[in-house]
Amino acid sequence: DEDDEEEMPYLLDFPFEPLDYDDGTAWLECQMRNKRTNELLVVTGWSLKRREDGPWLVDSITWHDLRDEFRPGVGQKEWMR
Repeated sequence: DEDDEEEMPYLLDFPFEPLDYDDGTAWLECQMRNKRTNELLVVTGWSLKRREDGPWLVDSITWHDLRDEFRPGVGQKEWMR
Protein backbone atom coordinates (compact mmCIF):
# COMPACT_ATOMS: atom_id res chain seq x y z
CA ASP A 1 0.00 0.00 0.00
CA GLU A 2 1.43 3.39 -1.03
CA ASP A 3 0.16 5.09 2.13
CA ASP A 4 2.14 2.68 4.33
CA GLU A 5 5.36 3.42 2.42
CA GLU A 6 4.99 7.14 3.10
CA GLU A 7 4.34 6.73 6.82
CA MET A 8 7.00 7.79 9.28
CA PRO A 9 8.84 4.78 10.78
CA TYR A 10 8.65 6.40 14.21
CA LEU A 11 6.11 7.84 16.63
CA LEU A 12 6.39 11.17 18.39
CA ASP A 13 5.62 11.11 22.09
CA PHE A 14 5.34 14.01 24.54
CA PRO A 15 5.69 12.14 27.85
CA PHE A 16 5.11 15.19 30.07
CA GLU A 17 3.18 18.44 30.01
CA PRO A 18 5.37 21.47 29.22
CA LEU A 19 7.12 22.78 32.33
CA ASP A 20 6.44 26.51 32.66
CA TYR A 21 9.01 28.15 34.94
CA ASP A 22 6.74 31.21 35.38
CA ASP A 23 9.58 33.53 34.34
CA GLY A 24 8.86 33.65 30.61
CA THR A 25 10.68 30.38 29.92
CA ALA A 26 9.50 26.79 29.63
CA TRP A 27 10.79 23.27 28.83
CA LEU A 28 9.18 20.65 26.61
CA GLU A 29 10.38 17.08 26.00
CA CYS A 30 9.63 15.10 22.86
CA GLN A 31 10.63 11.49 22.24
CA MET A 32 10.88 9.60 18.96
CA ARG A 33 10.09 5.88 19.24
CA ASN A 34 10.27 3.03 16.76
CA LYS A 35 6.72 2.49 15.53
CA ARG A 36 6.98 -1.32 15.56
CA THR A 37 9.06 -1.98 18.69
CA ASN A 38 8.43 1.17 20.78
CA GLU A 39 12.23 1.42 21.25
CA LEU A 40 13.36 4.91 22.30
CA LEU A 41 15.37 6.39 19.41
CA VAL A 42 15.76 10.08 20.20
CA VAL A 43 15.02 12.41 23.11
CA THR A 44 14.70 16.12 22.38
CA GLY A 45 14.37 18.95 24.85
CA TRP A 46 12.92 22.26 23.74
CA SER A 47 13.73 25.47 25.63
CA LEU A 48 10.99 28.01 25.02
CA LYS A 49 10.75 31.77 25.61
CA ARG A 50 7.50 33.70 25.74
CA ARG A 51 7.25 36.82 23.61
CA GLU A 52 5.83 39.93 25.25
CA ASP A 53 2.65 39.59 23.16
CA GLY A 54 2.08 36.00 24.34
CA PRO A 55 3.27 33.31 21.90
CA TRP A 56 6.04 30.86 22.81
CA LEU A 57 9.17 30.74 20.64
CA VAL A 58 11.81 28.02 20.49
CA ASP A 59 15.01 29.29 22.12
CA SER A 60 17.07 26.09 21.74
CA ILE A 61 16.74 22.37 21.08
CA THR A 62 18.77 19.63 22.75
CA TRP A 63 18.95 16.40 20.73
CA HIS A 64 20.10 13.09 22.23
CA ASP A 65 20.22 10.35 19.60
CA LEU A 66 20.14 6.93 21.26
CA ARG A 67 20.51 4.88 18.07
CA ASP A 68 23.75 2.87 18.04
CA GLU A 69 24.98 4.34 14.77
CA PHE A 70 24.76 7.89 16.18
CA ARG A 71 26.06 7.38 19.75
CA PRO A 72 27.19 9.32 21.63
CA GLY A 73 27.13 12.11 19.07
CA VAL A 74 29.45 15.01 18.43
CA GLY A 75 29.96 16.97 21.64
CA GLN A 76 27.59 14.75 23.60
CA LYS A 77 28.13 12.58 26.65
CA GLU A 78 26.99 8.97 26.69
CA TRP A 79 23.52 8.51 28.19
CA MET A 80 22.48 5.49 30.21
CA ARG A 81 20.14 3.23 28.29
